[in-house]
Amino acid sequence: MSGDVKNIHTRSFPSNAGAAPVSHSGKARPQAAAGSGGGTDSVSITPTASQLRVLQATLTGTPVVDQGRVEQVRESIAEGSYVVNPYRVATKFIQLETMLPG
Repeated sequence: MSGDVKNIHTRSFPSNAGAAPVSHSGKARPQAAAGSGGGTDSVSITPTASQLRVLQATLTGTPVVDQGRVEQVRESIAEGSYVVNPYRVATKFIQLETMLPG
């Protein structure tokens, strides 16, 4: 029995030679420039990247479902006082349809 596997394509990835090492904090560590007498390169993070990092940290700690709202709706349904607004439902369906591709 042969160990060959057909239709397997290998893919090479570009080398990261010359890339600055990254510390655990996610920031690049300065490294001596090649051929220079001990100079260093610098890396700066744009304000947009900093804002994205803050936003990501905020969203990571935010629950996906508002449990308080779920309980309110659940209680309203149980009490028979939940009212469906057909205009709002139709509007939300139209918004959803416009967001879908095709």
